[in-house]
Amino acid sequence: LVCAIEITDTIKNFRALAKRFEDAIYIVRVGCSSGEIESSFAELGIKDTRLLKKTIGMSNAWKKCKCNIQVDLSEGAVDGNFTQVIEQLKDSSDSFCPDDRPG
Repeated sequence: LVCAIEITDTIKNFRALAKRFEDAIYIVRVGCSSGEIESSFAELGIKDTRLLKKTIGMSNAWKKCKCNIQVDLSEGAVDGNFTQVIEQLKDSSDSFCPDDRPG
C-alpha cells in the first residue's frame, strides 16, 4: 500500500495507524527540508511567513512519526537516489521475500 500526502495534512490519523502498524509503515519525504520549503515558497512568490513557519513545523512533526523507516530525498536527488531508496525499502520488508511455492 502506497499513500501520498502533503506535509500540511494533519498527522492525527497517521499516528493512530502507527500505533498498530508501526513496523509496516515506511515514509519517503521528498523536498521537505527547511531550505527546500523556503525556496519553494520563494519560487511561488508566497510571502506569508506565518504559513512558512507552519509548513516547516508540520514537516518537523512528520519527521517525528513512528514508523519502520524514514528516508529524506531532495527534489533534485530523486532521479539518482530513488532506486537506492527502493532497494533499502525492499531489504527492510518481509513482504518482498521471494515466494518459492509451486504454482
